[in-house]
Amino acid sequence: MSWGGFKKAVHRASNTVIIKDIDKINDKDFELEERKYGTLKKNCQQLVTESKGYLDSFRIVSSSQLKIAEVLQNLNNDVDSTTKGSSHQNANESYLQIVQDLDSQVMKRLDEPYIETVMNPSLKFERYFKEIDEAIVKRHHKRNDYEAAKAKVRRLTDKPSKDVNKLPTCEKELQLSKEIYESLNNQLKQELPQLIQLRVPYFEPSFEALVKIQYRFSTESYTKLSQVQQYIDPQLRNHYIDGTLDRNIENLLNQMKNLDICTLGFAT
Repeated sequence: MSWGGFKKAVHRASNTVIIKDIDKINDKDFELEERKYGTLKKNCQQLVTESKGYLDSFRIVSSSQLKIAEVLQNLNNDVDSTTKGSSHQNANESYLQIVQDLDSQVMKRLDEPYIETVMNPSLKFERYFKEIDEAIVKRHHKRNDYEAAKAKVRRLTDKPSKDVNKLPTCEKELQLSKEIYESLNNQLKQELPQLIQLRVPYFEPSFEALVKIQYRFSTESYTKLSQVQQYIDPQLRNHYIDGTLDRNIENLLNQMKNLDICTLGFAT
């Protein structure tokens, strides 16, 4: 804060002592628009945060998916060579190749459009809040000046000064402060609703782009991942539905439990 700004702040703080309830200026219409603006600002800032988080999450999922595919490939190839050339190995290799493609190509093709059409518009909209906030703070300051001028005139009217020029001077200050306040107040009351109304046509293209990007990613992922199914036994799906797969897994777990090596840890 500059020295001039500091002196004004001190002066306004001292004015609060002389301002009574009768001097205060209330504008319900402005207060309503200010609350609406506050809600818009909060939602837009949250949109900025969540849109960035959405892209980060996409990248994390893609990276984690790739790591899982690599671990599964190592799990089957490095430990035991009996699966080489089998449909199981082919499925793992196909899955690894597909997620590599999704991570290196699909995500990169979606990154730039998402940033350009979803993230950047919300960031640009958010930048206007600083100027609007400054105008609202200025409006509050001018209201305080107006209230202080009213208080001075009221006090001189109730208790006239020996200086006959003091009241006319304060009345001129009152008129000037009133005009400045009302001009800014009216401007904000007119433009804040316009800003709020503009949010729909402004963000509508971003919403459409978001849906298209999600659809494209989901479609390409489904199309590519469907290729892995040719290496998977089609009966597995039916086994999953009728509960056979769960029973088979339970049998395998029981076989593991029956291994002597699994009981060594419990020996005393």
